[in-house]
Amino acid sequence: SYAVGFDGGASSGTIYDVRFCPGNPPTIDAPSCTSGMFFRGLGQNSVIDAECSGALTTAFLVNFAVCVDFKLAISQNWMTLTHVPVVGVQLDARGVAELVSDCKFDLIVEGASGDGVVATAAQHCTFTGTSEGNGGRGYVESGTSQSNVLLNLDNESNTGADFALGGFGTLLLSTLSTSGTVSSQNYRIHYTGLQVTNTGNVEVGGA
Repeated sequence: SYAVGFDGGASSGTIYDVRFCPGNPPTIDAPSCTSGMFFRGLGQNSVIDAECSGALTTAFLVNFAVCVDFKLAISQNWMTLTHVPVVGVQLDARGVAELVSDCKFDLIVEGASGDGVVATAAQHCTFTGTSEGNGGRGYVESGTSQSNVLLNLDNESNTGADFALGGFGTLLLSTLSTSGTVSSQNYRIHYTGLQVTNTGNVEVGGA
């Protein structure tokens, strides 16, 4: 269940030219829904600007989107959350080869009870903003994901690793980590301007 959704279809179909409140984000409050907002089959020339103040499982769930600009926020620091979601932002595929592709994510994810951002199936996407103070990890990427860019992504004070990188060809540019950075056995991961405190670590080939 979800409070607000844009659904192109479970197996086919795409919605184009969606403009959801750019520059004037509404606050979606869904304490009894699985997700605050749900997107599936969202296509080019679309812009989403929204905040979420409560959801049971995931604040924002994206299942297949192409060339969409997302500006999403959920924060215990400056919002009163009616229900703390487990995951802030979840990116999944709709079907085979229907990954979240070529999208831009400007994120504020602060205080999810689990992982902040989970990129289960994302490719050629750019992530900026912050994912911090979450009960799990800051940014998690699975082996299905590839060629994503983490640009000025400020991840700190997460209970788990700030970055758990299991994708292929991930590029980090001027990212911040205070809890350590972890990647999987996909070694083509590049670190440029990565900042880690003396209590953090960068591990390539970790769990």
